Amino acid sequence: MMKNRTFTENDYNNSRTDYPIKLFIPQCDFENLSSKLATYDWKNLIYLTKFNGAEYMFESLFTVIINNINFFKVLKKLKPNNYPKKKNKMWYTDNLRKMKEKLLFLSDLIKGNHNQNVSLRDRYNELKYQYKKSIKEAKLASNVNYIEQSSNKCKSAWHIIKNNNVQVNNFKTNIDPDTFNNYFVNSVNEVKRNIESSVNNVQSHELLPAIVSNQYFSWKNITPENVLKAIKKMKNSDSLDFYDMSNNLLKKIALSLVNPLATCINQLLKEGVFPRQLKVYICPI
Repeated sequence: MMKNRTFTENDYNNSRTDYPIKLFIPQCDFENLSSKLATYDWKNLIYLTKFNGAEYMFESLFTVIINNINFFKVLKKLKPNNYPKKKNKMWYTDNLRKMKEKLLFLSDLIKGNHNQNVSLRDRYNELKYQYKKSIKEAKLASNVNYIEQSSNKCKSAWHIIKNNNVQVNNFKTNIDPDTFNNYFVNSVNEVKRNIESSVNNVQSHELLPAIVSNQYFSWKNITPENVLKAIKKMKNSDSLDFYDMSNNLLKKIALSLVNPLATCINQLLKEGVFPRQLKVYICPI
């Protein structure tokens, strides 16, 4: 039997500690969430929203999904990692260590000779160049090996990039996705208006070779099987998106959603609408 886990002020006060708090849905409740979504009257939802446009239909469907996910969320205390981060020195080989020791030895010899021995100084500079080059090669080989052995190569690559990037201050922009998209769409019309062509549209069309195509485009509706197949092809991952949904969670609840999703996707494609809820993303860096 599923019980309501609506949070009260007492729950929040009892959970307050020096540790940060996060809401999440346990994997043991994935099946309960799927069952709850399966019992929802999706046909009635589609019927009530189909006359208000595809975007409203998707928003209503998406709201039901998110509300049900929030129903099963629990509080989790995140303990901070108080251990100092150790730099990864797996790439530092014995050969590099010996080269460094030799560099220090040559440096001491040069200082003892008051930098007068030219051959020692040349040898030191040559070894220093080789040492720096070997470090770069060792780091590169270590990074390649780290990525190749990882089950999620893309995530491992981003991890390396993030650790080697200089920290910069992020800034937010007030430009919404629609404004950004419309700017580039309208820029094409602006360019067309500014072009002065000596050949009108009719003449341009007459200059083109006449091509008779034997291929015809036919529209086919998306089926629930298509939606389920696409979801199953997603990579197994517990990484959360902006709405605290993961690939693994979506796979668990897929059978409860494929029918309304297929109907909604067909309506979105028919009207040429991309829902605003899917225009939100989390930057990986």
